[in-house]
Amino acid sequence: MKTTDLTNMLALFTAANQGRPTRIGILKPGHKGTDDLWLESGLPLTEVEYEDSTVPSIHISAEGLRHQSVEPVSVSWVLTHDEMGDGLDVSCSDGTVTILRFEDIDRT
Repeated sequence: MKTTDLTNMLALFTAANQGRPTRIGILKPGHKGTDDLWLESGLPLTEVEYEDSTVPSIHISAEGLRHQSVEPVSVSWVLTHDEMGDGLDVSCSDGTVTILRFEDIDRT
């Protein structure tokens, strides 16, 4: 995927979902399997953006929280029938997966 395509996709994702309450989790390979860590729940989405610098990264921002996914290798926009499982998955070169999901479908 071209950098401009990814930048545009993430801008579209942000515009469609800005303000929705989020759940942000990290799945990280560990010595005894996969560790899961849920960073925050309920904070409204502020922005998802791609930074193409020396080390490319995707930043997920939710009110007062900013998470960086370093060296992303794939990005999946998750759409579900009822919108409750909608979100974004970011897989990184070290095997870490950042999971962004929305808490509800209220966009008021």
